[in-house]
Amino acid sequence: MSRDTQRLHDSRPALGLGKIVLVCTVVTFASLGLFADGFSQEQEGKVGDLKTLIGDLKQVQLRLLENPPAIINQPTRIRIEVFNPNKVDLDKVSLFARLPNGVEHATRGQELLTQLISLEPNEKQEIDLILTPRQNGKLPVELTLIAADKLTTNMKIEIATEERPLKVRFVLPSDEKSSVAKELDELLGKAETHWVATFDGSTPIRELLPPVPQSLLTQAKYLVPSNLEQVTEVAFQEPVRPEREKALEHTRLIASKILHLHNKRPDSYMEELIAHRSDLQGMPFVMGAACRAHPERMVHFTNVLQIVRGSMGGEFNQPLTSGILARRETNESISDNFWQNFNQQLIPKISEVDRKGRAKSKDLFREAHVAALMQVCGPEQGAMRRGLTRHVSGIACADSSRALAKLAIFSPEEDVRREAIDSLKVRKDRDYADILIEGLRYPWPDVAKRAADAIVQLERKDLIPVLVDLLDETDPRLPREIEEKGKKKQVVREMVRVNHHRNCFLCHAPAQDGGAGEILTGAVPIPGEPLPSFSDGYRNSTPELAIRVDVTYLRQDFSVFLKVENANPWPEMQRFDFLVRTREVGTDELTAYRKLQDNAEEGVLNPYHRSAVQALRDLTGRDAAPTADAWRRILKLPARGA
Repeated sequence: MSRDTQRLHDSRPALGLGKIVLVCTVVTFASLGLFADGFSQEQEGKVGDLKTLIGDLKQVQLRLLENPPAIINQPTRIRIEVFNPNKVDLDKVSLFARLPNGVEHATRGQELLTQLISLEPNEKQEIDLILTPRQNGKLPVELTLIAADKLTTNMKIEIATEERPLKVRFVLPSDEKSSVAKELDELLGKAETHWVATFDGSTPIRELLPPVPQSLLTQAKYLVPSNLEQVTEVAFQEPVRPEREKALEHTRLIASKILHLHNKRPDSYMEELIAHRSDLQGMPFVMGAACRAHPERMVHFTNVLQIVRGSMGGEFNQPLTSGILARRETNESISDNFWQNFNQQLIPKISEVDRKGRAKSKDLFREAHVAALMQVCGPEQGAMRRGLTRHVSGIACADSSRALAKLAIFSPEEDVRREAIDSLKVRKDRDYADILIEGLRYPWPDVAKRAADAIVQLERKDLIPVLVDLLDETDPRLPREIEEKGKKKQVVREMVRVNHHRNCFLCHAPAQDGGAGEILTGAVPIPGEPLPSFSDGYRNSTPELAIRVDVTYLRQDFSVFLKVENANPWPEMQRFDFLVRTREVGTDELTAYRKLQDNAEEGVLNPYHRSAVQALRDLTGRDAAPTADAWRRILKLPARGA
């Protein structure tokens, strides 16, 4: 199958100023019982009904729901309701907005296009337009909705702006300043960094939340990605342009909105964000106590992290390019120097914990030790990852076993996987078995094969029933039906990626007052400023903008560096975190998946069944037809669920 046939949406032509995009209405003939091999009398009647429906199509209706007074240089949310009064589905409905010079949109300048997937008969949908006025007065915005080549609806609205300062205050406490912040104070000649803004208690929740990033929705969607670059990207917000002052202003505003809600109830911002954002629903978020680290563990994490940063040589202090990454991957001396420096600095810390610490404190130190290394060195490849595997193998705790299991199924390097598996052979099975089992169904075939291979090499014959059950199941990448609150729906489990540098607020809570009282914080990277190396601690020019490392809502399965186009002033190679999302599948997409299944070659096993069958052969020394029933008979296993 070609890559093009795997795309859910074809690329749309770029819009020029004043151009109109014509999108044809799609009507599903199969739903009317019409087939290509001729029409019966009854079907001809349906064709006549269809022609009547198409001929009598009514204009899609637009209604303004919200258009609050706007503040200069601050984003404002305009909400439009779209209504389909017809008796047929309208697919690929598009809304085009022409903006005056005094109004901007985050990514599309003076033109803005929002494309809806479809409108069912009598369906209403709400569209949020996030616009930023740059001058006073009443600013006109012209909207055009296109539902077919002859269905055009126009609407004019006005954005009324006024000058009014926000009032949420960020303060960098003078007694808590880091050495970096003090250096900045000396350079800038001031003792405090202030930014003030407040919110009315009655501000609607929707006005505090970033909308779905439209630029990501318009990217090509691959049903079955063949490489990591094709994996769907998810983001907290629309990517911010690299204009420092505007980006800084925007980041402060977002942080203040989150703190505004968190001051009322912890984690409430994330709960509201997930509830209002369908693209974030189904991701493995955790809240409450589950997302908060033990205070003593964070002290140890901070100490280990400082040692990691202090052990990084010159290769880690340069903007990351593909060339530098390749050298770190292949140059053993770079890896050896890092691990030698790290061990020399870590040994005194281990001795101190062993001498002074209680049993619980020692356990927390080992957990923090593993977590810090996996977070920093996990995305590295080749020599650095081999060194990571050897080091983690020497840490005796359940967390290190789980880290080794992840290295065994997520690492592309065979020697890394082999060393991780060898270390697991002397570990407790129960500490990591669930990772291998989940790996068999991970929506990325390479991971499933590595999990099956690990089960064989570890001689985990107790997992034979799991491998047999897998043969009863469909390809994990395809949609399946579930029932939720009494309603059946089709969902798909898919791997998604998150740009690590642009989505701090998706995974962590912002720090109050720049982190005073917090154990460990990380500065939020500002678009328009060069991205510092990790050995610098992700510092920026505004230390009061930081996130809490001890509060983590989202944890990745694995991370890699990928090339980003037009990344300046950030480096071309940026870190992406990968994890699994479960989301509902629409009608059009479900049809595309079914076509993909129909085009599959008959008699050829999918990669998940192939991996399971090979593992069963290797573990049992026997062979059978590639079905669950055949293997249950030959192995005398009970029926599933018996």
